[in-house]
Amino acid sequence: MRMNRRLIILRHAHSSRDDLDLDDHDRPLDEIGLRDSPIVAREIIQRGWKPDHIFVSSSLRTLQTLENMGP
Repeated sequence: MRMNRRLIILRHAHSSRDDLDLDDHDRPLDEIGLRDSPIVAREIIQRGWKPDHIFVSSSLRTLQTLENMGP
């Protein structure tokens, strides 16, 4: 039996560069990123894609992107 697999590669949502003193790893999402990440999540759901595994970096913006995409 052949099993279809799908690899979804997703970049973090739009992040802020307002605070120049922040380390790149600590940059948060901006308003656009906070608005857009749930939209991307809905699109993934509408396509019927359900990830078995999610790998995410420890940077703030990637964690916020995942969190804002929902459960």
